[in-house]
Amino acid sequence: ANAAAAAAAVAPRGFGGLDDPFGGDSAFAPPQPSFEPARPTVDLGVCFNALMYKDRGVLYEDQYLQVGIQMAFAGGCGSATLYLGNKHASAPLTGTSVTAVPSASVLAEMAAAAPAVVAPGQQTQVPLRLTAIGPVTDVPVARLQYAIGNVAVYQDLRLPVACHRFLVPNPAIAKDMFFEQWRVLGSPPYKAQQMVQRETALTTDHVVAVMRAAGLGTQHGYLDPSPYNEAGAAYYEMGLAGARTRTLVMCRVEGNPQNMAHFRVTVVSAHPALSAAIKDTVVARLRA
Repeated sequence: ANAAAAAAAVAPRGFGGLDDPFGGDSAFAPPQPSFEPARPTVDLGVCFNALMYKDRGVLYEDQYLQVGIQMAFAGGCGSATLYLGNKHASAPLTGTSVTAVPSASVLAEMAAAAPAVVAPGQQTQVPLRLTAIGPVTDVPVARLQYAIGNVAVYQDLRLPVACHRFLVPNPAIAKDMFFEQWRVLGSPPYKAQQMVQRETALTTDHVVAVMRAAGLGTQHGYLDPSPYNEAGAAYYEMGLAGARTRTLVMCRVEGNPQNMAHFRVTVVSAHPALSAAIKDTVVARLRA
């Protein structure tokens, strides 16, 4: 009886887990599980836009993988950590890789390589370094690749990086400096300006919050004495280590005293592209 049990314990298993009386000598491999092609289960554009003003969230997701991101910025440098989570209960993700693709205005580099295999139910971290080398006009990309079973997946993930990420707020800037630079640079192309209309009025606190979310240092009443207006400043840092520069960015948001749903946004800096980008950010937040 013991000999029979031992033989059964080592007997090869055939298709369907049955004992194979031929000792596992088969001309064909057993059938492999089949996987459907990967399809995004989130709107990548919505995820990207939402992350422009958040430090963490979901960047990409399909039925097998979720990619979260967490970002932090200090001056002209930033870090982004991708969280790759295998959602499948039994199949590993293989051939996993992430490649940083820099843009013309943001240098993106891998701080560490992604592991080649992500086990079922496992999450792994992939860190990247980001450096502004000019006003952000296009975004870097994380090029993702992985396979699950017989399905290979390739996906370019745009990283949610914009000019306001690299601003260093200066809410207590010297007034003389602010207004001198405002006068010197206060005409196109260095000045970007736009009228904004909303359906509902905003409070002063909301306008201050909008400017701070755009990376600008603001103190109500400090630069602009009008109770309906806000003004603020920040420095945009860019360039590689050893050759980094700072550019002053100034912003004024004027509210209509008769209707605080109407505003004029003015941004001034020595870089026209930077002025336009920060103006667009403030306008977008006022309209949100």
